[in-house]
Amino acid sequence: MPRPTSRLTALLVLLAGLAQTSATLMAQDADPRLNPTTGAMKANWAPAADFDHKHLRLELDMGDLSKATLSGVATFTLASRGTARSQVRLDAGPGLTVERVEFPERTVGRNLKEPARPVPFVREGRDLIVTLPTPAKEGESFDLRVIYSADYSSGRGEGLTYLKPNEKAESETDRFPIVYSQGQAEHHHKWFPCHDFPNERATTELILTVPTGYEAVSNGRLVSRTADRGRTTFHWLQDKHHPYYLVTLVVGKYTIINLDPERPNARPDMSFPREDRFRLPVTAYVPIGREEDGRRVLKDTWEMIGVFEKVFDEPYPWDKYTQVMVRGFGGGMENTSATTMYAELLNARGRQGDDIIAHELAHQWFGDLVTCRTWAHLWLNEGWATYSEAIWAEHVDGDEGYMRTVTSWMSQQRMGNRGSLPRAIPMVSNRYTNPDQPFQKADNPYSKGALVLHALREKLGKEVFFRGAALYLDRHKERGLAETDDFRRALEDVSGVPLDRFFDQWTLRPGLARVDLKLGYEDGSLTIEATQTQKIDSDNPAYVMTVPVRIKYEDGTTDMMSFEIAEKSARAVLRVKGRPAEVSFDPRLTNLSVYNVSQPLASAEPMER
Repeated sequence: MPRPTSRLTALLVLLAGLAQTSATLMAQDADPRLNPTTGAMKANWAPAADFDHKHLRLELDMGDLSKATLSGVATFTLASRGTARSQVRLDAGPGLTVERVEFPERTVGRNLKEPARPVPFVREGRDLIVTLPTPAKEGESFDLRVIYSADYSSGRGEGLTYLKPNEKAESETDRFPIVYSQGQAEHHHKWFPCHDFPNERATTELILTVPTGYEAVSNGRLVSRTADRGRTTFHWLQDKHHPYYLVTLVVGKYTIINLDPERPNARPDMSFPREDRFRLPVTAYVPIGREEDGRRVLKDTWEMIGVFEKVFDEPYPWDKYTQVMVRGFGGGMENTSATTMYAELLNARGRQGDDIIAHELAHQWFGDLVTCRTWAHLWLNEGWATYSEAIWAEHVDGDEGYMRTVTSWMSQQRMGNRGSLPRAIPMVSNRYTNPDQPFQKADNPYSKGALVLHALREKLGKEVFFRGAALYLDRHKERGLAETDDFRRALEDVSGVPLDRFFDQWTLRPGLARVDLKLGYEDGSLTIEATQTQKIDSDNPAYVMTVPVRIKYEDGTTDMMSFEIAEKSARAVLRVKGRPAEVSFDPRLTNLSVYNVSQPLASAEPMER
């Protein structure tokens, strides 16, 4: 998902998102999709994936670009699941004009061909319902072709967007039009028919015809590039299944740079499957004239891939990795093998761009290779991508860099939760008014999701935690879909530690634990009185936590201790070597909690703990 472009910008974006969420919450009673008495949001369930979407061949003629229209042919290879089925449901937006639906021409004998046959269809809202002449038998594979046109002139960052030329721009690229896609959450049905929900995956190929002089990039490997009479056709093939929302299309005038440190000046070759190559193609599409900025800002991409392959114990899954720079794009979007990135990133200095580069790259494993089955489990995508920012920071700056990144998430989450409870929606919840809302809620899947992963690492130990993550990827990469319980079970199977309570507390309940602490000291004893102040009742029990305590003495030495909280109130007495000079609670942020200390023995560190 588009990701904030820096920690400062992240904070501003977070605040904007929270303001939007708050406005939504205040307007709940007027929303017909909500319970007018309780204000509860409607429950959203995954639509039936009645057919196995084996493959999509999408042929698009983009015209002269300026009209922001296209003509398309979408050919689906489908197979009925479970039983014989007589209707195929696809998503198709109001901007799509469906001319006809048909069984394509097919060969039925040595020299016999069966001509294309029309198939009846109806439009009901975003549903395109196709009635088959005879029910498709279970497992029976067949092709279905939709011939259509699409107007994307009102895309505005959703579906397909047309960027007008900027005649005053410094870069030649921006003096010409750009077309780009943005599918997440459910926006691709606005420019091609599909099953626009993450619980279905397919292999895809895009055949894109554009004016000569433009580059057209999509997922997977480049099968061919042919020019004829002022038009160029690009044929891209993604031969590993992925969800439709990760299909990508960017058309513009670009320079392609090679980010392979051993071959920086070699012409990128993306025409072969990775297994047929010695090295993975790692490239970027940058505005003309920004080649050196691209190499400077994106230079660590190759190393990042190696770091993540090692930590995740899973090879990079796709045939290439490229980053496509688009002016004004909202952060980054992790389309399979081809991330769309905001072109302003090229202005970054030092390591300002590392977070977003690492975030979107990590999605190639978490989100692309294994995808959340429904948006309720979005944190499996976004939490892991956010957490990977810390993995890279740890690689570069050790534990200091790691904890600096973790601390920034806690700041965001604490700010996000202020004033949002008790009506906040939990991080894992199927209650939302539209599929974009899970990305915007106060109990957000980015910072809170990353904090949950950090807490699990601290609880289980680094080595066990990452073995569990590797098992999760390995178990689910074939089907490509997972839910929160799938991740929990992988960690439990590796560690032997039951994690039901942990996941219940930190993923199925909104907000953070809030704990008031009073300290006292007498004769080598540090007394701690703890009171949980968040709502506690039969539906919201007290959190159960182990709270680490770091004690620093006047001579500079330190001790690490801990105490337990299992009820609304708890009292602990810790034996110490003398009167503490400083007491820090949960210095590594192992609990998703806010600690308010009312005694002068509290830590003088800048964050509440």
